[in-house]
Amino acid sequence: MTVVQRDVVFSLGSNLGDSLARLQAAVDALGRVAGLTLTAVSAVYLTKPVDYLLQPDFHNIVVLGRSASSPLELLAQANRIDPVARHKLGMTYPAAAAVVAVRPQPATPPISSCQ
Repeated sequence: MTVVQRDVVFSLGSNLGDSLARLQAAVDALGRVAGLTLTAVSAVYLTKPVDYLLQPDFHNIVVLGRSASSPLELLAQANRIDPVARHKLGMTYPAAAAVVAVRPQPATPPISSCQ
């Protein structure tokens, strides 16, 4: 049986404590996930909070990789990296610790520019 590797995308964000250190630790931990190969990490983007505005700005990154795991398997592994990531200020955001997207094969070429 052939193992099909797919492109995967993780969207990570933090606004608690040392956000940059937390994001770096998350990238390092993702790099240790069996069956996941990281291929790129974006620059850090600072964004304003949404809904509950009385909190610090968020530091956000996107991590690209390749894996044969399913999106649910990858989400479970990502949630194990920081199990408290879904609990912020007493509010719970189910399955919000990481957003995992798996691009089906064959992949369409990316859009080179927006005009």
